[in-house]
Amino acid sequence: MSKQASMAPKPTKAADSAVKDEPVEHKTDASSNSKKVHKFHEKAKEVFATHNVDQVHFTDDGTAFIHPQHARMHAENLKDNVIHIVNREEV
Repeated sequence: MSKQASMAPKPTKAADSAVKDEPVEHKTDASSNSKKVHKFHEKAKEVFATHNVDQVHFTDDGTAFIHPQHARMHAENLKDNVIHIVNREEV
């Protein structure tokens, strides 16, 4: 084994967990009877009324974001880091 190969940095557990804990985005299904989805749609109506955007991104705690990167950053600190996307035409 060469010296270069043995000196290569080994991946850390922190680096591995950062990949696993990245927020996951998924679109909400308007036909779903979920109370959470219904709340997201009601909140999205308010956002669409005041902002010229085509999508609203919700973190699992119900916080709405018009910028997806802000939703991802917020979701990283939540137990359930799923991001729900509501499109303007759904509401």
